[in-house]
Amino acid sequence: MARISRGDLDSLIAALEVSFVKLSECLVSQGWRLTLPAVDAPAIHYNIAGMGRMIIGTNRRSHWSRIRWSSYRPGRHFCLEVPTDQQPSRPLNTLEGHSKTFDPGAVRRFVAGDDAAR
Repeated sequence: MARISRGDLDSLIAALEVSFVKLSECLVSQGWRLTLPAVDAPAIHYNIAGMGRMIIGTNRRSHWSRIRWSSYRPGRHFCLEVPTDQQPSRPLNTLEGHSKTFDPGAVRRFVAGDDAAR
């Protein structure tokens, strides 16, 4: 069995270290848009319920529905939109997610619209 020096082992462990995962819960009501700023890490979005559209960066539009996930590269802002069924072309109310503050390490919860409606 080959032995590795303490310095080489420390370097290897530092290279494999995973940073804290930031989790967000996003609740978006009909007639609302949630915008989130770009982050410096890859992101994964998983939709549990409902339908709407996701916009990543400036030009990628994706319709989503139940049990849908998407991933995207670092440095792209992110937007979720849920038009109303009755008036899909009506302007949406917007919650700017970058204006919210959270305690370090806390799960971030964004509520765009009426939380009780879900």
